[in-house]
Amino acid sequence: MCCVDAASCARLSAELSAAGLRVAVSGASVPSELRPQLAALGRGGVVLIERPSRAPALVDAARSLPHVSCVALVEPDNLRVALSLGVDDVVLAPWTSREISARVEVARARAAAVDPELAAWSIHSPDAVAVLDVHGDIQSWSLAAIDCLGYDARDVLDAPFERLLCDESMWALAEIVSGTAESLAGVRLRRRGGGEFLCTLHIARWRQGDSRRIGVRIEEAADVSDELMRIASFPELSPQSIFELSRGGELMYMNPALLGLEASMRDGLVDAARDVLERAPAFVDGIHRREVCCDARWFEQVIHATSEWESVRVYVQDITERKLAEISLREAHDSLDRKVKERTVDLQREVEIRKRAEEAALAANEAKSAFLATMSHELRTPLNAIIGYSELLVEELPEGESHEDLGKIVAAGQHLLGLINDILDLSKIEAGQMALVFEEVDLEAAIDDVVATVEPLARARGNVVSVVHGAGDVCVLGDPRRIRQILLNLCGNAAKFTKNGDIRVTVRVRERGWVDASVADTGIGISEDKLGRIFEPFTQADSSTSREYGGTGLGLAISRKLAELLGGSLGATSQLGVGSVFTLRLPLC
Repeated sequence: MCCVDAASCARLSAELSAAGLRVAVSGASVPSELRPQLAALGRGGVVLIERPSRAPALVDAARSLPHVSCVALVEPDNLRVALSLGVDDVVLAPWTSREISARVEVARARAAAVDPELAAWSIHSPDAVAVLDVHGDIQSWSLAAIDCLGYDARDVLDAPFERLLCDESMWALAEIVSGTAESLAGVRLRRRGGGEFLCTLHIARWRQGDSRRIGVRIEEAADVSDELMRIASFPELSPQSIFELSRGGELMYMNPALLGLEASMRDGLVDAARDVLERAPAFVDGIHRREVCCDARWFEQVIHATSEWESVRVYVQDITERKLAEISLREAHDSLDRKVKERTVDLQREVEIRKRAEEAALAANEAKSAFLATMSHELRTPLNAIIGYSELLVEELPEGESHEDLGKIVAAGQHLLGLINDILDLSKIEAGQMALVFEEVDLEAAIDDVVATVEPLARARGNVVSVVHGAGDVCVLGDPRRIRQILLNLCGNAAKFTKNGDIRVTVRVRERGWVDASVADTGIGISEDKLGRIFEPFTQADSSTSREYGGTGLGLAISRKLAELLGGSLGATSQLGVGSVFTLRLPLC
């Protein structure tokens, strides 16, 4: 038993240990930390948890262990919460060692009641079921069987099933252990405390690993001897085949229905009944029901014996159509099961192929990112030299045609440098190499700086830029350089895609420690079907956008990835011909 997070663990531990229970006490509530204690719990062990609502993962871990019960120690007000978590039992405060010991006994009985490999089936089956080994010893005893016969699991486990049979039903033992009967009617079992239980035993046989198992379902049955006597009273007129055998197996009588069968089929039915009498010489009272196959046809035999008769009567019914339907259904089930297994193998193979493809694609993407990062560095060095020398020449040469050409070189170089910087940033992010420096950032001051930078471009296109600050200073936690980079991209896009319109930057503090910086414009807008694409690398809303306004489609992709690295998000809403709103959400300090 393992007590977890219980305030009164010391007292309970001492009392339970004195009662002969092994107790382990822990204050942890994380399954990984309790793995040694949980692994040490044997069959019938108990995990006690105080305030289980604080450790739902521990409840799940305890309930996943076979034959271990999870018991909650709760206050009355928290009973419903504990039950909703799926615990096996509860103990209401004040907790006593006596109540807990009782729960341990219940857990032991529950664990002992079922075969480990048939636990769920045995517990939940509404039928009284016993599972026997090849020797006829009881290996599993369902809870319904406890109610039916009164024996607890500890009373019958590993005991021979023979002990449950009344003397006049001992004939059934051979058929159960080594016979082929699928049901035995008229069997009498002993109840605990005295009394008998008339029942029909339905028998199933299967292999479990290298062992053979015999399942016996116990069904209460009415005495059908009166009905069989009624049938026997007019055997000559009955369409059902009927014959009688002496106790020694000698054929004494056949009705016309049996005589109408082919000789080989008739002999096969008689020999099958004789075989039962030879294997069960003590079969003097009861009804033995079995299925036999003769000449490719199936029959159900009901062998009726009573101590009042000197003979045994056998009633035969042709069940070929039913049996063929069962066989067909079983073959269809086996075929389906085989196809499911084959498909499962195929799916596993496909998953493995897809996994390898994803790993290869990931490796290729990482290699691409590393290559782009390296090449970007290699390109920036000579490009900076070109831009620097061009700027020096612009300053030294007099005004003229050459001066104008050098200006174009500088502009083109700066444009190319900006593109390379974007590619480098994207490569670093995809390669997981983007280094961020987190510190307190005055968001409103950063916005003012960015607006001052883009305002000349905005005015040149006839736009009016306004800033709406929040109440008081707004301080966020992030990398100041990257925050300005995001804001500059958003404001720059608004200025570029808006003409003779309004651009408004708004700061708004949200609940739960977030702040939104929104950039709204009355520009060209984006249609709803293309809005989701604008955050993909090298993608713009429309091909005409690139031709008219320029750009590479990297700015928004980089901005969103940076926002996520900063612990925030970047989203957008837009309407074609009306305008767009881009919102950067960041955590407050």
